[in-house]
Amino acid sequence: MYLLKKLFFVLIPLSLIPALALAKTYDGIEFPSSVELDKQKLTLQGAALEAATIFEIDIFVAALYSQKKLTQKELYSPKTTAEINARFVQDADSATVQKYFLQAFDSACKKQCAKLKPELAKHLGQLPAIAEGDQFRFQFYQEKVLLFHNQKLLGSFNGKDWRETFVSFFVGSTAPSQSFSNAILSI
Repeated sequence: MYLLKKLFFVLIPLSLIPALALAKTYDGIEFPSSVELDKQKLTLQGAALEAATIFEIDIFVAALYSQKKLTQKELYSPKTTAEINARFVQDADSATVQKYFLQAFDSACKKQCAKLKPELAKHLGQLPAIAEGDQFRFQFYQEKVLLFHNQKLLGSFNGKDWRETFVSFFVGSTAPSQSFSNAILSI
């Protein structure tokens, strides 16, 4: 019995080690160390905190998942399967979130913007108010981007112009900042 108790106290903590390795915390938000997308295992590459307004209020933490560490150019490439998971760190009403998305779109869109914006606005019209902990997942495939709010699919956006626009929300000259872009790419 004594040996069984001793074994119990050794094995239980050891069994927790894999669970601890399954998540990483960035600015208080926990992200899994990997996700599966299109039958591919994607690993967490980097994360960044977005703070907005003159008061630097924390808005969300975004994490990038891919098969390998990516350059900015590789993330734009349709050959790269990736996911960006953005988790909100505060509540926001639906109108505020829609406005934030449309401002990001206006900054990031380079081609076919007049054609693309109404489609984005239509999908954003489905958004409820956002609660702390809610997430948006941008899943980047070869020919499309899927956008989820929590587990609900908000839209499927087809074509490379959508990919370039959504990637530009997070990296490059239209990202919230160069340090944000570098952190999500883990440069």
